Amino acid sequence: MNRAALLLLCGVIVHSATARCVRTEDYVVINALSSPIEENFDTIGSAANALLPFAWSLASGSTIGGTIHTQHSAGTSGEGVLTGNSPGGFYNFADGVNATSTDRSVGFLADSFFTPNKSLFLELRNNTGTTISALNISYDIEKYRSGISSYDMNLYVGAFGATQTLISGATQHYDGDPQNAVVDPPARINKSVVADV
Repeated sequence: MNRAALLLLCGVIVHSATARCVRTEDYVVINALSSPIEENFDTIGSAANALLPFAWSLASGSTIGGTIHTQHSAGTSGEGVLTGNSPGGFYNFADGVNATSTDRSVGFLADSFFTPNKSLFLELRNNTGTTISALNISYDIEKYRSGISSYDMNLYVGAFGATQTLISGATQHYDGDPQNAVVDPPARINKSVVADV
């Protein structure tokens, strides 16, 4: 059961935020609602065990507190290219040659041993002194490999310790493909949503 590899939340821009959601003591503090929070993964380098940017983590399912490192690294061309037989895991993807590309993304590749339903978390802490009732979120989803199974990419938002809410307008569906193959360049879809919290 191979699925397409893709990126979740490669470029998050949050104009407001909510409470804790990830690693203990590691969170981005929101001091003003007028200052967007932006992130890309271009600085993580090409290592298979790349360290994620501060306050980001990867996990299986929706359980907060997974890992802060990727497990594999692959590009869309040249040496270290992603293939139809690449192993499943948490990935450090490169648009181009893996060792030299500075266009990086973090994501997942499912296979029969690394099953679907993986998560990428960002923890934010509201320090504005006011209640935040909605999030303005913009992000890119990038597909790095085709996959034979269909699947949905979903976005959930919630306060630490509370039930996470599915933001239905953020869901991206992918039909199954005839085969598993690298997508070069990666297919990109931009999403912008308002999420009530």
